[in-house]
Amino acid sequence: MVRRYSARGLEIKAEKILREWNPDVLDRPGRIDIEAFAEQHARADINWFRLSKDNTVLGLTCFENRPIMVYSEDGETEQIIDGHEHMIILCPSAWDEGGESRGRFTIAHECSHVLLHTAKDLEQSQEGAAPHTVAVNPCVELTDGRKVQDWVEWQANRLGACLLMPKTMMKAAVPDVAEPDEDGDYEIALDGVQALAQLFDVSVLAMKIRVAQLQKEKFLRAYLGEDAQIVGVRQ
Repeated sequence: MVRRYSARGLEIKAEKILREWNPDVLDRPGRIDIEAFAEQHARADINWFRLSKDNTVLGLTCFENRPIMVYSEDGETEQIIDGHEHMIILCPSAWDEGGESRGRFTIAHECSHVLLHTAKDLEQSQEGAAPHTVAVNPCVELTDGRKVQDWVEWQANRLGACLLMPKTMMKAAVPDVAEPDEDGDYEIALDGVQALAQLFDVSVLAMKIRVAQLQKEKFLRAYLGEDAQIVGVRQ
């Protein structure tokens, strides 16, 4: 049965994992080299293939020796390749359509599967492999009764966000993009969110979601307006 990590548990786990990889990595806010992390710490073997005819599957993690179906570059021809433990397959469309930030989140998401899950945790369309269809997906709190796959995907999305935008780094970076008022509250306009996204090399959408997540952690208090233009943050 898949372990039910809490949001706080994944925050703590991410920073522990990052410090195991590089003890100094959290000292200054900035871009996490997620490809180096994947290879050096997650011990992932990264490969590049088209994963679906319509390019909706951006990444796939394999947990054991299994054949995996991929597609030719034009999406017309099916191919079978040999999958193995800790093999991550990335679709070039993650970079072509969403830029590097989307691809980086895909790597972080897939690394999270390697770090958190086993083949037994997954309800899968291919035995031993877990296909994923989105690079950034708003995280929602799941309750008992959801399918195992929901928990698995929520965990991978959340840990992936924590790896790319660690809480310690976020806390250090926020004062640089906003001015506090007399109560210590920060009002961050869209350009502030964009600045944070650029600093961490993630999409603006990913940063908006991350700020909302950290609000629940109670080190930030954030408000996303209906048009997502203003985010209010409190240290």
